[in-house]
Amino acid sequence: SIMFVTEDDVPTTIEVKRQPVIDEDGWTEEVAVDSPSMYSVNYYLDGTLVMIFHQTRINSENMWSDDTDVTIQEIYVAQNEGALLKYANGNTVIAWSDGDYSYSLLRRIDTISEEELLKIAETVH
Repeated sequence: SIMFVTEDDVPTTIEVKRQPVIDEDGWTEEVAVDSPSMYSVNYYLDGTLVMIFHQTRINSENMWSDDTDVTIQEIYVAQNEGALLKYANGNTVIAWSDGDYSYSLLRRIDTISEEELLKIAETVH
């Protein structure tokens, strides 16, 4: 399991919405959830859903608990501690926190590399 915990006071709602920046042709985005506790964006490449981005408040619910058929590797995303989760079904998730919010970027299909996924995650600020 991965859980983000902080000693600092954190926002009780999403005060600043963040999301990846992709400046390449063929990509489109669609906001899926825009609430006080979650901001979620679907990313399509040439009409195919490739990635899902989530920004959430840090609280006791920020946990990746599916430990079956997954390998977890510690990584850094723009100097923030995080994790790379590789699932047996082919999905890959990068999860991290900046101390105010937690973020995740799920690659649904194998159309972009893990390196590209990490570069995209590093554009979130």
